[in-house]
Amino acid sequence: MTPRPDSLSVCPRCGSTSAEPLAQGGVCLRCAGLRALSFGAADLSATETGERIGPYDVVEELGRGGMGRVVAACQPGHDRIVAVKSIRTGVDSELELRFRREIQTLSRLRHPNIVAIHDSGRAGDSLYFSMDYIEGGDLAARLDRHALPWGEAVPLLRKVARALVYLHAQGVLHRDLKPSNILLDDAEPKLADFGLAAQLEAGDLTALTRILGTPHYLAPEALLKGSTAATAAGDLYSFGVVFYETLTGRTPFAGASPEGLLNLVQTVEPPAIRQLVPSVPRDLETICLKCLDRDPSRRYATAAALEEDLASFQDGRPILARPISRAEQLVRWTRRRPELAAIWMLVFVVAAGATTAAVRIAREQTRTAAALAEANAANALARERLRTAHLAEARAVIHTTAPGRRAQALAALTEAAAVRPGLDLRDAALAALTTVDLDPVDTWNLQTSDPADTVLSANGTVAALRLRFPTIEGTDKHTMLLRERGRDEPLGEITTPAPILGPLSLDTEGNLLAVRLEDATLRIWSTRPLSPVCTLEKLSISGPLARDDQNADYALSPSGRSLAIGHPGGGVDLVALPQGNVIATWASPQIAQTLRYSPDGRWIAVGRVEDPSCRTVALLDGQDARQVGTLEVLANLGWWTTDSRKIGLITADNGCTWFTVPDCRRTVRTNLPPAHTDVATMLAAGDLLAYHPPGTALHLLDSTTGRTELILPFVGSSSGMAIRQGTELLTSSITNVITNWKPTPRPGWRIIPAANPPSTGYGTGAHALDASADRRWIVVADGTHFVVHDVASGRTA
Repeated sequence: MTPRPDSLSVCPRCGSTSAEPLAQGGVCLRCAGLRALSFGAADLSATETGERIGPYDVVEELGRGGMGRVVAACQPGHDRIVAVKSIRTGVDSELELRFRREIQTLSRLRHPNIVAIHDSGRAGDSLYFSMDYIEGGDLAARLDRHALPWGEAVPLLRKVARALVYLHAQGVLHRDLKPSNILLDDAEPKLADFGLAAQLEAGDLTALTRILGTPHYLAPEALLKGSTAATAAGDLYSFGVVFYETLTGRTPFAGASPEGLLNLVQTVEPPAIRQLVPSVPRDLETICLKCLDRDPSRRYATAAALEEDLASFQDGRPILARPISRAEQLVRWTRRRPELAAIWMLVFVVAAGATTAAVRIAREQTRTAAALAEANAANALARERLRTAHLAEARAVIHTTAPGRRAQALAALTEAAAVRPGLDLRDAALAALTTVDLDPVDTWNLQTSDPADTVLSANGTVAALRLRFPTIEGTDKHTMLLRERGRDEPLGEITTPAPILGPLSLDTEGNLLAVRLEDATLRIWSTRPLSPVCTLEKLSISGPLARDDQNADYALSPSGRSLAIGHPGGGVDLVALPQGNVIATWASPQIAQTLRYSPDGRWIAVGRVEDPSCRTVALLDGQDARQVGTLEVLANLGWWTTDSRKIGLITADNGCTWFTVPDCRRTVRTNLPPAHTDVATMLAAGDLLAYHPPGTALHLLDSTTGRTELILPFVGSSSGMAIRQGTELLTSSITNVITNWKPTPRPGWRIIPAANPPSTGYGTGAHALDASADRRWIVVADGTHFVVHDVASGRTA
């Protein structure tokens, strides 16, 4: 009866299975016997235990099985330690018969690489034999530490092969060749345990142990058919496994269970030795793998042929074995896996047919690809032309003066970059990004189609319209309309008793409206709600002040708490509101023609008329009308920057000269285009200057270079413009629509006056532009300034 696999004992040292329990020390009886052979004589005491086996005094029991044991013993009179193995008789006749046969066979073996048997006999109910006591351990113990270098392994295994040659010549098969059965006596290998130890540890020699022995070292045919398939070729296969393990430190199918090992050796080639240990010579790998061939007929014919090839390798001569060719590997694999081979054959046939079809398809594809390439070339040419057109559009737009030019140029460059990026697009993008522009934020329709002059409060919330619609008698000069942002209904409509003279005036919040009339009065209304506040009477009107387009000698303060007005006899009066009484006077013989409050109400600029050839501007304190300075310039018009720190005065020779306040220091002059008529305001602390030439278009100049940057068409008079929050421009159009423009200045720029500006003869416009090699810095220079810009971070140097 064959025991179940789960009832077998597995030796942790050699891996063999047995139905008998393990011996003392936790190993099989066979390994216990080998342990006896590997003990050195110096390790054993000469003290006897009192037990005798035949003529031998037992020194120590080394291992015990179900029906046998191994002891170290001393033979009296010889003073030597031997290993004695014994089995009990009368228990298993087959085991006893085979034990006797093995003794007879081994007793006639005499070889330097085989353990010698000294004698045998019967002692009581036991049979025994004694053998050499080996001191150097076994090969398995050596391999437990590390694999042997191939230069050390070849001489050792060649001697083992010689022992196999001798055994086979004597008609003996070892059948259990493995590292633990190769003992090392001063590095001299000796074969031991010729099947006898396997019988000792198995006890009743079950079918499983007769068939398997030590599975990882058995030939495939022995695993498949059992002991009936034992041949010399099986010993050569076992030698190949030992050879493989000696070189690599592992068996070919290490880790496989006994149940899965049979399938592996029949279907899988062992891993190549050189993949595990690249230093092993190819010829040595060939000898080992030939021993491991699963087909016995393809292994070495005899152990002598194996030993001859090992000798040839050791002596540097060519070996007889040859590596398995690729074709032979394919044939072997086909025989092992016919189903998978059939599938691959089918795949090959299908692939061959597909290849034929693919060739025909490829020809058509070639013709199609040629046509497609031609179409792609044409498309690429068209796209390149489109890119060129977008780039040209961006460059052209950048040089226009239309608002929105920067966004339009960048949109065109984005379209061009979608075709193909390039340095030319980057340069154009830099030019676009450094271009001043205006973007419309929102609009406010004043809801009237009548012609009108519009005045806006500084915060842009209230608009006063002086209507100019025609009547039977002529143009109406008596009607004003007030509107507030966010309200559908007007604040009110005012009809004056006399024609309006000069522009209207609103305070910053749009709470007060001041109007000068031809009846020598100046009337002030509250806008919310609409009601009269006070009237100033008996204001003499003569000379230029009698002209509607030149009367600008009064202005409401930004806070609406006072009114500055030119005195009929000369000078300026400050009138408190809403009381209407004069609280301060600037006495001067000159008649004021224009008055301009600074945005913070701290200063008043007074343009005065002395004679046509000599004009100066007085700077007054906005609280007490005290003169704090004089701006020496031929000018009568000007406008404040939003921070109230500078004022620009327009001269008759088309120039704008800038002064700091209150020290009245001249800083820089901006040349204006000829034929300007009216300055409106400055944006962003004086960066942009808005002015009106003849016509209806509003021009915006760079206050530093004097170059016209933008032109806003269809804009009404300059009085219909205002600055909100310091950077937003409000303009009224001839169709009475207020537009809120937000400037988009050049990022990261600042103006650095040069210590010694070069003289070029090109005027004050920009005439030099350069960029650093890495395109990080851009420098623009004119006759007076350098402008340095960090493109990457937006900072200025």
